Amino acid sequence: VVEAGMNRCRVMMTTYFLCGMQEVVVGSLRGMGYSIMPMIVSVLGICVLRIIYLTTLFRWEPLHNLMSLYLTYPISWIITFVVLVCCFIHVRKKMNERLNALNA
Repeated sequence: VVEAGMNRCRVMMTTYFLCGMQEVVVGSLRGMGYSIMPMIVSVLGICVLRIIYLTTLFRWEPLHNLMSLYLTYPISWIITFVVLVCCFIHVRKKMNERLNALNA
């Protein structure tokens, strides 16, 4: 049990900054007036993605172990972060277009 706990700590401690980076982008989008989009992306990326993994790939024998389960956290954080950054870029571009239209 101690070894399993230490393995989880190693995975979580070395990758937890990814969760923080994701939260910065979510907060930025909320500050720009978009709260629903980051909420949906976060729920899909963090909760639904992990559930899909557990009901599909985790059942496959080579991936049916604790380390594979622990790695779902940083993997879901990375995927969610990438999608959120794409949303941020899209929103920022849309806001710039609005500002340019007002100034023209």
